[in-house]
Amino acid sequence: MSQAVVHGNTVYLAGQVGTAGASVAEQTKVILENIDRLLATVGSDKTKILQAIIWLDDMKHFQEMNAVWD
Repeated sequence: MSQAVVHGNTVYLAGQVGTAGASVAEQTKVILENIDRLLATVGSDKTKILQAIIWLDDMKHFQEMNAVWD
């Protein structure tokens, strides 16, 4: 499975997941670093993201995740 696919001017990234057992903040940090790295490999960056779908196992973790996302 490809981690990043370019079709025309659109980049599609495969789902990024954190390390099981790590805090939500740490998982988010690592995932965002992976996204930066993948986008850089295809000459893009996060300023061009059109959509992000975030799956949390429990909404009680939203504030922790969002603090890193911001």
